[in-house]
Amino acid sequence: MKEFVIALEGYNLKRVAEITGVPGEQIASLGRMLASAKKPMVICGTDPALQVNGTEASLINLILLANREGRCGLLPVYYENNGIGACDMGVLPVYLPGFADISDKNSIQMFEKRWNAKLPARPGMNLFEILGSLNKGDIKGLYIMGEILPVPTIRLPG
Repeated sequence: MKEFVIALEGYNLKRVAEITGVPGEQIASLGRMLASAKKPMVICGTDPALQVNGTEASLINLILLANREGRCGLLPVYYENNGIGACDMGVLPVYLPGFADISDKNSIQMFEKRWNAKLPARPGMNLFEILGSLNKGDIKGLYIMGEILPVPTIRLPG
């Protein structure tokens, strides 16, 4: 880790903002979120445009810096596999990973046992419900990187 930190010495927040085109306060804010979260996971696309300006490499560096005790992860969702891979890992609100039905008691019990956690009794929100909840202020934060939302008529706050 020491060598990694030394390699980044010339990269202050201002320089990284210039390289990536991402405002420094947004970078600092993400760094604080990653450092303070119990088990953060960043899921992002691998859009080639992100690789050109250093955004993806900078995100990986930020995750590594915030990765105390191996608790912070990065999951790149590749373009070709984006749809099916995201569904397979359980991002659809009515499915658990592997397309296990959220209403199936056996599936719920299996995942609760594996994850050592109690699962919610009802399905999660779909994209439109998430965006509506953002607009109402019910969701306080949603970090999306490298994706184009398919709903141009919904205005996100900020």
